[in-house]
Amino acid sequence: MRAKYQFGKTHSDRTDGTICEADGPSGLVAIKTIVKKKAFSAEKEASSEINALRRLNHTHIIQLIDWFESKDNYYIVTQNTDGGSLFDRVIDFTKLREREATVIILQVLSAVAYLHSNSIIHRDELFYDFVGSFGYAAPEVVQKVGHGRAADIWSVGVVIYVLLCGYTPNRSTNIQDFLEECTQEYLVFHEKFWKNVGQDAKDFISSLMNLAPGKRPTCQQTSDNGLIYSSKKNALAHPWIDSRPSAAAKMNTAEQQFLPLLPFK
Repeated sequence: MRAKYQFGKTHSDRTDGTICEADGPSGLVAIKTIVKKKAFSAEKEASSEINALRRLNHTHIIQLIDWFESKDNYYIVTQNTDGGSLFDRVIDFTKLREREATVIILQVLSAVAYLHSNSIIHRDELFYDFVGSFGYAAPEVVQKVGHGRAADIWSVGVVIYVLLCGYTPNRSTNIQDFLEECTQEYLVFHEKFWKNVGQDAKDFISSLMNLAPGKRPTCQQTSDNGLIYSSKKNALAHPWIDSRPSAAAKMNTAEQQFLPLLPFK
């Protein structure tokens, strides 16, 4: 392993392992290390991720390159994402304009729809690396009462919310407060930060973050108002999307900027 790859800077450092950049035979890659003694069900986590990535082939999902096992660790080698995190981009710009956010969300929805078509639930599209955090996971995930594809739809809604205003929709700082918050009127679009965002975008977010999982749209559905979509053609027809040629051109350049979008945890 060490003979084949030269480890570089660390992208993510968690209690159960790290994600590092490394130089290998095919160039720069990302290597996720899962520490066996620190990760709960480390073997199951590694096996699940490797098997899932082997099955997937999508523009906005990282590709599996190799994997190794040592006495103490599992190593998962994937395509490197060198565009930086989406969180850093929002920090740089405070928030994104609707057209910019749309480009990103088209990619997210395309990837999530592909995962769902392969019977895979991502469960928490964590904003920091667009990889749960209770701030992004759906209430049913946090409560551990059983969840399905609708949980991913909620998380996408949270990501859109953050992209457009620069902060998360929940005000709570712990899980219990978050769950109590979700029993009330959860979504608030503060006038100071949302005055330049159209009502269509707010309605779109509200539909994705419906507290009732069964009432959230699916990635495959397109409602009468086009609130959810799985293709560029349908998305560009939605009133929230600016369908001028410049927006379409920007969508193409963004594929280079944010590719790929959804690394696994």
